[in-house]
This record gives sequence, structure tokens and C-alpha cells, in this order.
Amino acid sequence: MLLFLSLKDQRIGYYQVDENFTRYRAGHFDSPLDRDFLLMAQNGGTHCFVFDAEEFSLGLEALAKSKGDKPPRFRCFEARSILFYLSGANREWTFRETLAAMLGPDSPRLNKTSAEDEAASLAFLLREALLYFDKSFDDLDFNPFNFMSFETYGVLNAIYQKRAFDKNIEDVHANLPSRTIEKLLFFDLECANCVDGIGKVCEFGCVIVDLDFNVIGRVFFTIDPDDRFMLRGRGGAPDLVLAYPEKVYFDSPKIAYFESKMRALLEDPSTLVGGFAVANDVSFLATDLDSYEIPQIEYDCFDVQDWVSPEGASMSLENAYREFVPTEEKSAFREHRSVDDAEMTMLVAKFYLKQNGKTLLDVLQERPSSLFSSRGYISYWLSKQDLPLHKRPKRIVSFPYPSGHGNHSGS
Repeated sequence: MLLFLSLKDQRIGYYQVDENFTRYRAGHFDSPLDRDFLLMAQNGGTHCFVFDAEEFSLGLEALAKSKGDKPPRFRCFEARSILFYLSGANREWTFRETLAAMLGPDSPRLNKTSAEDEAASLAFLLREALLYFDKSFDDLDFNPFNFMSFETYGVLNAIYQKRAFDKNIEDVHANLPSRTIEKLLFFDLECANCVDGIGKVCEFGCVIVDLDFNVIGRVFFTIDPDDRFMLRGRGGAPDLVLAYPEKVYFDSPKIAYFESKMRALLEDPSTLVGGFAVANDVSFLATDLDSYEIPQIEYDCFDVQDWVSPEGASMSLENAYREFVPTEEKSAFREHRSVDDAEMTMLVAKFYLKQNGKTLLDVLQERPSSLFSSRGYISYWLSKQDLPLHKRPKRIVSFPYPSGHGNHSGS
């Protein structure tokens, strides 16, 4: 059975069909904890569909609160994402826009707006889409659509965490004027692998500049990742080739040895930290430190990728370097060497600001989402993971510094 749901005007409309889209039953419920509704949604062996996951989950929460209930938990598929996937559209339309596109702007279905009618229209919409794209329900098999399924409670939790993260960003911006910023630090990490979302950091590199982008110092060290390297055959992602042979990393100290140095650099109150796609580096560092039960390093950081990327896209560091750094300023950097990537990021930031006639504070005000705290981001990141930090497998801190290491640092 397939169960299509819509929520409007304090009613949950439903339209249930078999897998040939033959109508089985339809109607509405006034409470999300109605026994029949729960049986249909949770225990009926039914695929549930809604159009918009966030809109439906928030509506379900509001309806539950109005009845003195708690929102029920059950799993759904988001039809909008399925339609987006099938059509390859360049944007996700609203429900009414999608209906109008599929049925024409004069379709009588557009005038049927009750919860029950919208549930029926959603079923009709998915059936028509499958016919149009020459797919049957069995063809879908839902394997490609696992990432389009959600649990109502999980969606609400993600919304709450996003709100908390947005509030954290507001707090970071509010506190910035009270800070005396004298230096900028651009950093980058490399990892041996990130299995289960846990970074196994093998390089840390940074370049430190004054507010006019004059280089004050560079710091770089290789790190024993305490795990195997998994850089090739990464499930469709491009292979990575790091700057040094694996032996150089394994002959280096583990991350605990460098913790105090990294903490001093990143937590320096006179320094503002930057990076490229820096949220990845924040999560890699946090999970690796946690796996050794090392207290987290907390710092504010800005993401240069967020500045330079077109709306809805993510520009790579290599492309940003080509686009923004003048030819006469380019140097021969070694790809995937963390200190080189950090310096490339610094140069992209420098010339992006110069070309646009803006200051760092101008851009941070224009793109507030590009500046956040590591603490706020990790809380948000954990809300989307199955395995929280405190449950991650712990590793052993080892000393002393091994002989014959391949580490380099400087200032």
C-alpha cells in the first residue's frame, strides 16, 4: 500500500492506494495521535509520502500541540525530492507549481485545496510522473531514494538544530566588534580516512597574516593518523594523492602531541581563523580529538568557499585560485599539502576582497553564514549523525615524539 498525506487547516488528509495506484480508501484525521492514523502510518506496512518534509513535519508538530499531543514518529518519502530526481529539474517547485506544470494552469485539481484533496492530488502527481518518465513503482525499488526518506521527528530535530546554529552565528557576529583582531590564520587539514565520520588527521598546515595580508608565519606538521589510508576508490569521489609517502606520516607523532600547538594557534583571541570548505576541517579535527578524549579546541572561523561560490554551487579551491589570484601572484603549490592549500586559500581571500573593493568585515556582514564558531558547528553537525561524539570508539594517546619523524614547523 502507498499512503499519501497532506496537512492543512488542522486536518491530516490521506489517500491510500495499492502499488498500481488503485484507490483503497481516503479521508482525514483531526489528531496526529488518532489510533487509525498511527496504524496506517506506522504499522501498516505502507510507504508514506508527503510533498515537503519540513513543511509537513512542522505542521504535524503544530497540530499535535494544539491537541495537547506529541508529534508521532514515522518514516516518509519526500515526493518533491523524488520528482526533482526523476525530472533533473534545476530547481524544486512548490506543490501547486508542480501540479500546474504537470496538469496545466486550468486544471480543476488546482482549485481543490482541502487536506484530503491535496493528498489525492499528490498521489495523482506521482502516478503521472512515473508514467511520464516511463517508470513503474516497482522500477523505483526505493534504493535510489533512501536519501529522500526521513523520520518526522528527525526532520524536527534538524530544524531545531539549524535554528540553534543560526543563533550561534548571530552570537559570533555580535561578539566580533568586541574582539581585537590583529591576525588572520588560514588552515587546512588532510586525513588518511574519515570512516564513520571520524577524521584521522595526517597533516595540519596554516599560514598567518596581518590584516593587510602580509605573511607573518607558516606552521606545518605531519601526523600519524593511527589508522589506514583510504584515499582511492572512494565511492565515486576522486582519488587523492597526498604530498608525502605513508611512511612519513606513520613516523610522525599522533595528534595528541600537537594539540597544545594547534590550540594556541586557533584559540588565540587576537586571531580570526579562516579556511576553504572549513566546516569539513572543523569536523575532522573535532572527531579526531574526541577519539583520543582530548578536550575540544574552540574558535570562530570563516569560510572563503562561501564567499566565492555561485548561489547553489560549491567552487573548488583550485578553481577559485585560478579565477581570483592574478597570474603574477601565483606560485607552484603542491596539491593536497595542507600548508600550501592554506596559503592558496589566503591568496583567494586576499584577491577576492581586492577585486571587489571590500574589507573582511564587509564580506562577513554580507555573508553572515560564512562566519561561525567551531563549537556551534559541531553541535549542528552531531545532530545529523547517527553516532554522537561521546559514543565514538576511543584510541590511545601515545608519547614520546618518534625518532626519524617527517615534521616541519616554522613562523
